[in-house]
Amino acid sequence: MSSPMIETRGLEKSYGKRRALDALDLKVAPGELVVLLGRNGAGKTTTLAMLTGQLVPDAGSALIAGHDVFSAAEMARSLVGYVGQELLLPPHLTLDEAVEFACAVKGVTRDPLAFDQLLKLAALQDDADRLMGELSHGMQRKAAWIVALITEPQALILDEGLAGLDAASSAALAAEVGRRVARGTAVLWTEHDLALVAPLAHRAVVLDAGRVVEQVQREELQRLVQDDQLDAAMRRWTGEAT
Repeated sequence: MSSPMIETRGLEKSYGKRRALDALDLKVAPGELVVLLGRNGAGKTTTLAMLTGQLVPDAGSALIAGHDVFSAAEMARSLVGYVGQELLLPPHLTLDEAVEFACAVKGVTRDPLAFDQLLKLAALQDDADRLMGELSHGMQRKAAWIVALITEPQALILDEGLAGLDAASSAALAAEVGRRVARGTAVLWTEHDLALVAPLAHRAVVLDAGRVVEQVQREELQRLVQDDQLDAAMRRWTGEAT
């Protein structure tokens, strides 16, 4: 088995007396898509925030390709594409400038053809020169996907990446993730609506109180999709209606 591309080792985090992560061990291999599930407060977003260097753990390590996200931050983060719940792109930059900046930070030469393809994928062909602050919420979320994908990251970390997008854009972006997984990209993805994600996933990892309480393998996920039981399973895993 290949070395993990995305990994947590004994990751711990508390907020006051509430423990958000409890010695969490998690691995995602190259070419593997893992869905992270659980109730609100189970530790999903905390985990992703640590893997992207936004939140410092109390104990344990978050690693990308074996590089610690904090002690080897530049190397680790150069390998990651991230789409989060919050809109993080500077409003005073155009999409073209945001892409140029992302490539410069990660030491990647921008591929004009790849940029054009991503613009078409996100239906933003006419918006590359518009300021991020002028774009609608949905357009900004699609722009965040372009910035995350343009550097050809070896790891993708997606925190509700499809939230707020129209059905066509969601389907197109999910399909693009599937193509990248087939080429060896590791993906850790939390998403409320699993309809587009479950058919692509190799595993689902269910958290509760910051611990892994269940792992669902690809065959079971495919069976749930085929038998139209995915919504019921999601209610059990998350405690919410889908």
